[in-house]
Amino acid sequence: MSHRLQNVFLFACAACVDGHGMLIIPRSRNSVDMDLIEFKDGAIPDGSDGCNCAAAAGGCPAALGPRSSGNGQPCLWFQQGCTIGCTECTGEHGHYNASACSNPTVTATVNDPKWRTMNLKAAAGSAEDVYRFNPWRAPGTTPVKDACGMAGGSDKVHLGDAAVFKDTKFAKFSNLGSQVLEPLKTGVIWSAGSVVEVAWGIRYNHGGGYSYRLCPAKEELTEECFRKLQLNFTGMPSLRWNDGKELFYHGMYLTEGTSPQGSMWARNQIPRIDDSGDDSGEPWDQRNLCRDGAKGRACRAFEPICEEATPPWHKIEAQARDSDVEGFCSGDWTGGMLVDRVQIPEWLPPGPMELCWRFIKVNTCLGGDGIVRRLPRCGRIVQM
Repeated sequence: MSHRLQNVFLFACAACVDGHGMLIIPRSRNSVDMDLIEFKDGAIPDGSDGCNCAAAAGGCPAALGPRSSGNGQPCLWFQQGCTIGCTECTGEHGHYNASACSNPTVTATVNDPKWRTMNLKAAAGSAEDVYRFNPWRAPGTTPVKDACGMAGGSDKVHLGDAAVFKDTKFAKFSNLGSQVLEPLKTGVIWSAGSVVEVAWGIRYNHGGGYSYRLCPAKEELTEECFRKLQLNFTGMPSLRWNDGKELFYHGMYLTEGTSPQGSMWARNQIPRIDDSGDDSGEPWDQRNLCRDGAKGRACRAFEPICEEATPPWHKIEAQARDSDVEGFCSGDWTGGMLVDRVQIPEWLPPGPMELCWRFIKVNTCLGGDGIVRRLPRCGRIVQM
């Protein structure tokens, strides 16, 4: 007998500021402020940062199309200063490319360049492997302050590191998501044993990877609870553009060197486009191939999975900074969303459940090869 799952709500929990993403399908409770007038159609009030648009007035294609549930501040719930094998996140910015603790208990397990998403030419473990302490290099081993994220990623303001959050009636800077965000009724119904569609969107791309997990709603929403029920990916993922075009591709799913042991994590298949050679972290003899302002094909971390135009990328909007660029499926890709299919276990007992999307990045602070950020988002599933 299958059980219906209803009302899926997700939270985002990240550990860095430069890289941001958000759950799109189902809509996460982290987007609770998207309907406030100051965030209408992707607008960006002072003191915040755009999760879809670059211009303060909003109105960009990403904000008006199928990514609209990413309006507001859903990409600003994360955690900052988190590195592998440490017991806690420091709250400091993630641009130090070193361990955030003096005695990490874990070393990098993701060392093969085919699984890494930044600095692929550096020898693993070498001095040039500057991202070896970041979350994607040992998925699931970085600490979590709150399973549903921290508003602004820290209790310390780092304006240059994008750790910002506009206080609203729903949440204030440094609030913990599991404590202040109420479940969001989405109307989504899932059945035990079924394959369901989930999707997320990029704003600032720092590589890395992600997983989806469940926790019974009657339990406290902690990382420990979500670790007990990791969902597996199945079928083929796809890129779905804002205009409705869709491309299916072969995903890359990692189960070795992950925590919990054997848990399945998906590699972010949208390559980052570096701002400059120094920003790339690549070995010194490679850095002059990428110039300031994201100029040169060498700025792209790896080859994209779709054909790109000539020139291969452009500013996401006229008002965006010069290095805030995207290609057809690369860079700070606001042109669409990454869609996955996950398997809901047959044995799942009746009762409400919470869904969490955990996004760990490589560069800067989100949890991945080079950044120390992490974005788990949690949602609610009600079994009938």
